[in-house]
Amino acid sequence: MRGNSLLKVMVLLLLLILGAGAAVGMLALRGRSSSFIVDRGDWPMEGRDQAKRAWLEQGPLRPLQESWVQRLRDRIESAPAVAGGRLFVGDRDGNLYCLDAATGLPRWEFDAKSEITATPSVSEDTVFVGTGSGLVFAVGVDGKERWRRGLGDAVSASVLPQGGRVYVASRDKHLYALDRDSGEIIWVHPFQAPLEVAPTAGEGYVFVPCGDGLLYALKEKDGELDWVYDTRGYFKFPAAVSEGRVYLLSEFELFCLDVQTGMEHWKQPSGSTYFRSNLCVRGSQVIACLGSGSAEGGGNSLVAFEARTGDPLWNKSVGGADKTAITATDKMVYVGTDEGIYAYEVGSGALQLDQKLRGILPQTVTVTDEAIYAATENFRIHCFRHSR
Repeated sequence: MRGNSLLKVMVLLLLLILGAGAAVGMLALRGRSSSFIVDRGDWPMEGRDQAKRAWLEQGPLRPLQESWVQRLRDRIESAPAVAGGRLFVGDRDGNLYCLDAATGLPRWEFDAKSEITATPSVSEDTVFVGTGSGLVFAVGVDGKERWRRGLGDAVSASVLPQGGRVYVASRDKHLYALDRDSGEIIWVHPFQAPLEVAPTAGEGYVFVPCGDGLLYALKEKDGELDWVYDTRGYFKFPAAVSEGRVYLLSEFELFCLDVQTGMEHWKQPSGSTYFRSNLCVRGSQVIACLGSGSAEGGGNSLVAFEARTGDPLWNKSVGGADKTAITATDKMVYVGTDEGIYAYEVGSGALQLDQKLRGILPQTVTVTDEAIYAATENFRIHCFRHSR
């Protein structure tokens, strides 16, 4: 009898332990499902990732319909970041906004004290942004400040989160490597001119376009300078890194360099025209937007080059824009113009999307796998989705 009683007690204890374990497992599962997750179809930072390739597997197709519009407090100068079902964008009044990406409804606002002119960067559950006063903020996706770091001059380029660090280009002629969780300075590298373009990370390096026309390759580990390349030009857009090569634009030339040595593989002049967009690296193609010979804009063209050789592959005339954002997918290239948002089939150049938007700021177009977002001159963010 005593043995049977002992057996019953042991069975009861085992059931209680298993039940508690299952309950803990359910709580953990619920916690994970409710946590903030960056999906593969999101656009969490400028260029979409640390390598700045501006490439997605797929994007929205026509017909589109306007899903929502939300008015902000001041002018929006850069494309929003979209991640975890939320949209993050800053304005010239120093406000960082978090909107629901599906509805446009505000979730929170954060006062960054000074103008925000670059795309916020989202990494895990933190949003990083720099300001015109030289402050860098780390803000949780709940809108609560985690840390701030004051630098010597304005931060007009997007902050680059990479691993446990955050890289910040400043107009005070320094690149800062900050601890991601605390904002403490890990290392600083000085330059000879202001830094106004976001750095790019890849293959153990941080690539820094400088105001003196030089591209600097620094080692991520300690900021040690490895090589320098002189473009004899001026940068407006970050470099892009793919398969052992660095691609970058000056206003008049496209360059392809070796990641490890900085050796020039090829370069393509733009002639009398200006490069007016970021780069997209789509498999074996490098794509950019060329403007007219006038600095004020005019007719632009999408142009594609063979990534290994630099040979021209195709071009397509598009609308004008002084500065624009382009995104490549497996099948299409999306581009903002002064009239709206367009998408063209790669290769054939067939028009696949024609979404007019009055007052659009072409450089503010963000494409995800489900929606297209863009800002207009009247301080509004517009969202377009596929109409089923």
